[in-house]
Amino acid sequence: MRNRILLIILLLLAGQFLGGCERQNKIQGHHSDQVEFSGSDISAEGRTLPEFILPDIRDGREIKSDSFVGRVVLVDVLSPFCPLCRKEMGDLQKIQEDFPATGFAVLGMMNEEDDQIEMKLVMERGKYSFPMVVPDQPLKKAFGNIIDVPVAFLVDRQGLIREKYIAHLDFQVVRKDIERLLARKEK
Repeated sequence: MRNRILLIILLLLAGQFLGGCERQNKIQGHHSDQVEFSGSDISAEGRTLPEFILPDIRDGREIKSDSFVGRVVLVDVLSPFCPLCRKEMGDLQKIQEDFPATGFAVLGMMNEEDDQIEMKLVMERGKYSFPMVVPDQPLKKAFGNIIDVPVAFLVDRQGLIREKYIAHLDFQVVRKDIERLLARKEK
């Protein structure tokens, strides 16, 4: 009986890990040229990154939206309790390091329901240098009031949301999308 209970618990934990941290089944690594937010109250096509000033959860340093003007930005919504999110954070750090001084940046966001203390510890343990903020309501609305994580968005130099990636990122696809947006001439 005891072995059965342990087996059930292990299967449930494995299902959570393999299934990701999402509440619904979604297409892994989905991306498209036209962003559509299924099940949300807005369409992001043509939406811009709103103005914001938010503290980085690690040190309280102000992160301002205007610091991303003219840059391609990968915005990733993460949770410290999500195994896929924690793995993705290492990949985000690497991709940020792979595009130094090119007009590219990574911005981490977490749901306000998540534990900021735990995320701060995860960031410090991993020595991640990209900023991590808790989004305010306008920022949440711009991205479709995110519920499931991980989910990421690629924002172009003009501040327009161009790509949405659901579930764990396929970094080969993301890298090509970043390079494509970096290569575009500003209008």
